[in-house]
Amino acid sequence: MKGISPIIASVILIALTLAIAGVFSLWATSFVQTRQVQFEEQLQCMNALEIDRKAPSLTYSFDNETEMGSLNVIVINKGSAMLENLKAIITYPTQGVKNYDFGISLNPGEGRALVIQENPEKPLRVRLFSDKCSLLGEVDIP
Repeated sequence: MKGISPIIASVILIALTLAIAGVFSLWATSFVQTRQVQFEEQLQCMNALEIDRKAPSLTYSFDNETEMGSLNVIVINKGSAMLENLKAIITYPTQGVKNYDFGISLNPGEGRALVIQENPEKPLRVRLFSDKCSLLGEVDIP
C-alpha cells in the first residue's frame, strides 16, 4: 500500500493553512469594522445631553388636590448627532423604578423641557437614554 508523497502532503497542509488564514482575515476585518462603527456612535453620545440641574430648570411640584406631582427637566443636546426617541428611567423612594418614553428627538443644539406628570412622590433620580445612546445623562433630584 502506497501513501502520498511528502511533497504533496506539504502542499496540501500549506493550502489548508492559507485557506484558514483567509477565512480568519475576512472575519477579523468585519469584526473590526463593526466595532469601529459602534465606537464612533458611542463617541457621539459622550456629553451629548446636558441636564440643567438648577431651579427653575429642574423642578418638582406636588398638587395636594390630585395627590400627584409633576417633574420638569430641561435638557439640551450638546452633541453633534441627533438624539432620537428620548426615554427616562425614574427612581422613586417607595414606588421603585418606572420607565417613560417621550418619543421626541433633539437636533444638535436644541433644548426642550421634559414634563413627567402623575408622579405619586418626589423622584430620587432621573436617567435619560435615546435609541442610539445607552446613557445620556443622570441627575439626582434635590
